[in-house]
Amino acid sequence: MAVIMLMISFAFTSCKKDEAVTAGQDKKIELSNHSQKVLSLIKQFEQKMNSTLKTGDKIHIDSVVWNSEALQNYNYAIPDTSTRDFIVYKASYTLNVNASSMAYVSDVQTLNSQMETDIQNQLESIDTEEAFMRFCDVVLDSIVSNTAYITAINGFGFNLVMGYYPFSPDDNWVWGTLSGTLQGKCDGSMQGVSDGSNEVEWRLNYGSNTWVGGSGGYTNLETKTAYPSQFPDGSGNFRIYLDPTYTLDSCLYNEDLEYFLLEADDIIYTYGSPPTGLRPSGKSFVGIKITDDLFGSQVLAHTYEVTYGIPYQNSPD
Repeated sequence: MAVIMLMISFAFTSCKKDEAVTAGQDKKIELSNHSQKVLSLIKQFEQKMNSTLKTGDKIHIDSVVWNSEALQNYNYAIPDTSTRDFIVYKASYTLNVNASSMAYVSDVQTLNSQMETDIQNQLESIDTEEAFMRFCDVVLDSIVSNTAYITAINGFGFNLVMGYYPFSPDDNWVWGTLSGTLQGKCDGSMQGVSDGSNEVEWRLNYGSNTWVGGSGGYTNLETKTAYPSQFPDGSGNFRIYLDPTYTLDSCLYNEDLEYFLLEADDIIYTYGSPPTGLRPSGKSFVGIKITDDLFGSQVLAHTYEVTYGIPYQNSPD
């Protein structure tokens, strides 16, 4: 009987391993096929943006948004970089469209040129030798009469880190900084270097946590906002930092930071909507910006802006 049970157990284990290998191969093929389609679309759009022919042709606004976002990410984004600091810039644009929401190719060329110029200026405004764009999320805000209003949300990382460091016993940081110099650690050291929200943020943004591997980028980017009130912990507190006492130098000890790190990780990667998670179906985590906020006049809190997208690889084979 023992021999029979062992054989059954071995067969079951082998079957599970075969299923896992097959699932992995299927996922790799799916990513490869998707990547080939995406790269073909980006190349076609890039040629159109650089061409002086048929500039009187028209493109639908939905195609303008998707392709502009994909092209900026393809040309500028390096999604697997690991940096200590992260900043988000937003730029607004307008585009003339007709009653069918179609825009002239010549106007779309101008739009993309403006986006490229703004990305370069934003990079240059970061006072460090090593800054990288992590993503560009292009959003159609509205169409009023014959004008489309568009926003580009550009995330940049700077100050490279060479490895992931878990929180240590002396990682006790002030919760955040409303304005001015970063508040540093609770003992008064490291002022101007970091604070509690920054320490959680860079660990969540660490390159190996976000990227699928290889060289590539994202399409269909989407940025979602999370507030503490949306994520109660079931005991009267919240899974995102909130302090109603307005204590500007409130200390987050290493165990507090570890708690908010793990909770943020769960919120980011769980499919659904608050209070369960943020992750949209079929999309991967790209990056997070944690903002130190003042709600009303006396409530301090962290706000999460989490960006997701569909990955592709530059060399899908």
